[in-house]
Amino acid sequence: MHLTPDTGHQKVHLTPKSTPDTKKYEHMIENNLNLLVIDDEKVVQDSLVGFLRDMGYPVIYAADGKEGLEIFKKNNIDIIITDLRMPGMDGLSVLKAAKELSGPVELIVMTAYGDMDSAIAAMRAGASDYILKPIKLKELIASLQRTGRYQNLKREKEFYRKKLKDVTTRDQKEFGLQNIIGESPAIHKVIDFTQKVWETDTTVFITGESGTGKELVAKAIHYGSKRKGHPFVGLNCASIHESLLESELYGHEKGAFTDAREMKKGHFELARGGTLFLDEIGDMSLQAQAKLLRSLEEKKIRRVGGQKEIDVDVRILSATNKNIKRLIEEDKFRKDLYYRLNVFQIEIPPLRERQSDIPLLADFFLKKFSRETGKEVVTVSEDALKILAAYPFYGNVRELKNLVERAVILSSGPKLLPRDFPPLNDSLNHSHSGSSEGSFELDNIEKDLIKKAYGVRIRLSFTIN
Repeated sequence: MHLTPDTGHQKVHLTPKSTPDTKKYEHMIENNLNLLVIDDEKVVQDSLVGFLRDMGYPVIYAADGKEGLEIFKKNNIDIIITDLRMPGMDGLSVLKAAKELSGPVELIVMTAYGDMDSAIAAMRAGASDYILKPIKLKELIASLQRTGRYQNLKREKEFYRKKLKDVTTRDQKEFGLQNIIGESPAIHKVIDFTQKVWETDTTVFITGESGTGKELVAKAIHYGSKRKGHPFVGLNCASIHESLLESELYGHEKGAFTDAREMKKGHFELARGGTLFLDEIGDMSLQAQAKLLRSLEEKKIRRVGGQKEIDVDVRILSATNKNIKRLIEEDKFRKDLYYRLNVFQIEIPPLRERQSDIPLLADFFLKKFSRETGKEVVTVSEDALKILAAYPFYGNVRELKNLVERAVILSSGPKLLPRDFPPLNDSLNHSHSGSSEGSFELDNIEKDLIKKAYGVRIRLSFTIN
């Protein structure tokens, strides 16, 4: 084995007594990689291995392929440098076996100039690089640098891939279909429709009152779809001023307007490959609707102040708590945009129309907030459930969620009692006070709540008419 230092073209046979100056190569070392050198020539141990160790690399030496694989199995090896031509197990067999045992390892093969076919075969089989014998030191170090950088990029990619998978798995648990709680026929229809659009890229239009869980359904659609590994990006159209909405959706170039100090990507670009959820789309201006329609039809956007059109691949989900058909009649919403968005509609019923789901939802929120607060509240009392079931819940599931969270904070025992729900105190004041949960005149409370709810409905009816 010969190593050729870059002091000319003379081949220098390196031994422990004849080692080139390694200091001139130290600036080329970027990573402290664990190396395994496999070669049946004893001179390699005295020259190549010695040189690499002098350079600061941790190196293990094996005299043949079989021994090298055994060492590889027991050690954390970053790069294998192996000769191709060896008796018994050759370098190509080592390469294939090592790749099967561990994905992250990289291999550099050593071959003679006249054996390039074997080097090409090794590269096709997954080798990262090859170096020719006699080996030149500069080429060896350059090959280690290239391979090390390539390996770091692969590991970084794998790290972010795993991180994205972990985040996706966590989000699937947090926002998946299992979080749409209920056993009523109305909510079963929502769940059924949600599952039906999972495997498609269909544009979905979600309707329902405020607080019914429109965004939860949108996230369940996303995290059940083939786009679940890509971003879910939501934008509340009602919360963004009309003058800023265009920039939020499409982004802007540096200098596009006074405060545009740098380029900014919009929600369309941020959601690329994933899902863009446009909440409260009924509040979008007609001008913004026109531009949105064009973007949806052409699948292209242009940043504010930009000239270049950008291809976008996103799935559109939209939602509103307004009567869109009435807005269309009043010329406040574009009919063509409505038909473009409303390919598949999911209507979420208000909580008062699925009161049988209230105990399940209350228990779900109870467990959630008990964990978060560290309090050992395990159940909602029958009396409290009876009062909740009679309550109209015009704020829908969001209102119930807030009531249970507050009740858990106020609770002083393992059960939530009627007194733990302050918003219902007006009704509770009509009952007899007492420490036991059974001391309330629940029939009177129910009657009072029903009368109250009925009165609200009558007033609403007069207001609408």
